[in-house]
Amino acid sequence: RRNKARAHRRTGHAHMRLLTLFAGFAAAAAFSSLPPLERTWEEKVIDAWAAEPDCSPETGMCGACGVAATVVELGENGTQPIVRKYSVGAGGGETPFGSDATFEIASVTKLFTTMLLLVLEEEGLLSSEATIGTYLPCAWDAARHAGTAEITFNELVRHTSGLPAQPPDRGPSVGGNPFSGYTEERLCESLGQLTGLPTRGRYSYSNYAYGTLGYVLTLAYAAVTGSPVRDYED
Repeated sequence: RRNKARAHRRTGHAHMRLLTLFAGFAAAAAFSSLPPLERTWEEKVIDAWAAEPDCSPETGMCGACGVAATVVELGENGTQPIVRKYSVGAGGGETPFGSDATFEIASVTKLFTTMLLLVLEEEGLLSSEATIGTYLPCAWDAARHAGTAEITFNELVRHTSGLPAQPPDRGPSVGGNPFSGYTEERLCESLGQLTGLPTRGRYSYSNYAYGTLGYVLTLAYAAVTGSPVRDYED
């Protein structure tokens, strides 16, 4: 009973709020009109979006930025859900969105990357505790001083690797590809230039981490199977 009481208090009288974000790029003020929610997770995600090179004033692309959110709140008995929709369209104006709205899937692909790792681990091909230095052929001597080569797949998945939100040397996208021209050599140079990982072990949302994870997984799969990553349709 005491455990149930503590759990009841932690969940705020059994209220559960689920926040689903669909965004291409977002301005930092995107959630200013939403009801009060736990800000820690939101702010870190928004900071990562705001750091997108394509959404900087210098590129003149901010008119194409936008964010949409759906908030579902369940009552104490899990009944009568309250659904709230909110969006900020191009130029920052509020624009209602309906069933015919289209969204870039953006960070939803992080789920696909995570699922690939889980499938490979379940099949006994890889371990989530393997390090990126095991498979990424960089000159690791300098990077090892900062522990970069010892970053694990699990840390990348959990946003606890210490990598910043975006690669420090990434520029604006070309043809809609935010990593156009971002080669393995550039990735190694970028990782090697990190002088420390001050947020390692703590949650810090990172597109850089997932980009690194996706690429290193392809190398790891090829290394252990001798074949390129196959398609997982099921």
